[in-house]
Amino acid sequence: MDLKPPRFYCGLCGYETSGGEALCPQCGAPLEVYTRKVWGVDRRSPSMWRYKSMLPKVGSIVSLNEGYTPLRAFEGVKVKDETRNPTGSYIDRGSSVLVSALKFTGATLSYIPDFTLSLTAYLKVAGLDVNVCLQGGYVELDELVISAGLGARVLFSECSPTISYDNPFMVEGFKTIAYEIYEQAGHVDCVSVPAEEGILAYSVARGFIELSELGVASETPRIIVVVPVSRVKARIQDVLAKLKHVVVENVDDRDIVSEVVKLALKGLRVRPISASSYVAAKNRKECIALLTGTGAKKARKLQPSLQGARKLTRTQQSILEIVKNEGRVTAYKVWKKLGGKATLRGVYTTIDSLSRRGLLTEELEVKGSRKVKVFSLKS
Repeated sequence: MDLKPPRFYCGLCGYETSGGEALCPQCGAPLEVYTRKVWGVDRRSPSMWRYKSMLPKVGSIVSLNEGYTPLRAFEGVKVKDETRNPTGSYIDRGSSVLVSALKFTGATLSYIPDFTLSLTAYLKVAGLDVNVCLQGGYVELDELVISAGLGARVLFSECSPTISYDNPFMVEGFKTIAYEIYEQAGHVDCVSVPAEEGILAYSVARGFIELSELGVASETPRIIVVVPVSRVKARIQDVLAKLKHVVVENVDDRDIVSEVVKLALKGLRVRPISASSYVAAKNRKECIALLTGTGAKKARKLQPSLQGARKLTRTQQSILEIVKNEGRVTAYKVWKKLGGKATLRGVYTTIDSLSRRGLLTEELEVKGSRKVKVFSLKS
């Protein structure tokens, strides 16, 4: 595919450029990638690339089946569960678009929680070298270890990062959250979005605005931009205030911590900043809370693992035999075939172990309104 050099524009003031800046020099809004957009949904795709016609044109898609995350209900509150992404964060959407669209020989990243881990995973899938620089400040050791396990080189020195969180291609990936909510729920009254930088909230708002401008959606939901009281304000809060249908709200940190604990007890582990959107949504009817990420990293499953020659257990042997006979099978069906010889949780754990050892291949398929994992023997 012959791709033209990308052009960027500001959805707020109309500024256009072909340069490399991330924020509009006239109004400070995040720049977006100029793309001729046509609404369409490839319902066969179990990832955010089901909206390929709305995304920048790329030569080769680099994907880990990010997106198409579920809408779930917790105590009467609908949540968009972005913890279900490959590295446990919504950032995977932006990482997939950015790494697919731009040509890299390698990348240097400053350590930022979630962001660095996500980009490292996608850059390594693309076969690229990655340097991660630690320059003081807060570090999650678990993330750092996983990044190193994925092949990143960790540097304890100053560096000049080559990719930033507010990159326009990241913004385009984040917009797919709005597309998915519209596909899954139709018109909604409001969506609450946690904000530190404010880039995500801006992207989601712009995604809904695009659907309205294309004539796909008749109305644009209110976007509640949620900022913890202790943070005072999001970085681009003044820009967000200029968007129609956007309201900024502060929530108490004690309420956030309380909801983090409650959600964890119900099996949903999220970061405090992520839970702030849940706090805001609880105070409103028919408002979807965007849960952006989790501290319990799923990215560990992406680490290369040695196949080894460890002896298979009897349960592992039985599962491999079932998968061989069935060809393609879900974990639930394997459990049913075992006839009570193992718990459902045990089957999931064993299949995960066999996948990490390279004995099983997993793919995602769309079934109804959700995506499910299907396993087969690795050829």
